[in-house]
Formats: sequence, C-alpha cells, structure tokens
Amino acid sequence: MILSDDFYYQADMNAIRSYERNEGREEGRIESREEVIKGMIEALQELGISRNLTSAKVSEKHFLDENCTEQLMQKYWREI
Repeated sequence: MILSDDFYYQADMNAIRSYERNEGREEGRIESREEVIKGMIEALQELGISRNLTSAKVSEKHFLDENCTEQLMQKYWREI
C-alpha cells in the first residue's frame, strides 16, 4: 500500500506541534527557575544577608557557575 502525501503532511505537522510544545515547556521551566532565583535573592537581601553570601548561596543551591550567578545578581540585587 502506498501512503498518500496527506499522511506524510499530517505526520510532519504532528512532529512540528510536538516540537513546539516541548520548546514551550522548556521556556516555561527556564522562566520558572529564574523566578525562584529572583525570589531567593530578594528574600536574602531583605534578611540583611550580604551580596557576596547571597551570590554564593544562589550558586550553591542552583548549581550555577560564577558568571551566570553574577548576571542574575546584577539583574535582581537592588542597591540601597
């Protein structure tokens, strides 16, 4: 039996939709993780924890390298 072009078209569309759903999920996980880190930075700052100790804790708890942690600290640490 020869499969029709429509069969291949539907298979391609299903694969595209699946890929897009997976991409959306990944973006959501990244955004969610960053929100958690933002909350941690803000909470530690409000508790009076130093910037250096906050940075070390964020890096330790979220398994981030120094460069990534510093970018997040610059983004969310509020200078008083």
